[in-house]
Amino acid sequence: APHVVFGHTHRAGPWPRDDAADWTTPAGTRLHNTGSWVYQRHFLTSTPNDSPYWPGTAIELSDGEPPRLRRLLGDLGHDELKGTPLA
Repeated sequence: APHVVFGHTHRAGPWPRDDAADWTTPAGTRLHNTGSWVYQRHFLTSTPNDSPYWPGTAIELSDGEPPRLRRLLGDLGHDELKGTPLA
């Protein structure tokens, strides 16, 4: 397969600043990770949307095109995502 989409780890990718070799198998298959929908502050920088661990990513699939990583919660900040602690 030329592409494999998975969603096991918390880090979405590949992002444009990532090394493509880190996301390619020895056989040439490109890996695409959907990332996480869980807000985990310890994985994030102080700047919203700056970290590849920022929650709310998805992979867009279109016929004849490689998978594309999309941020769906990119317009939200830490305050909106941290939620309310459970009682």
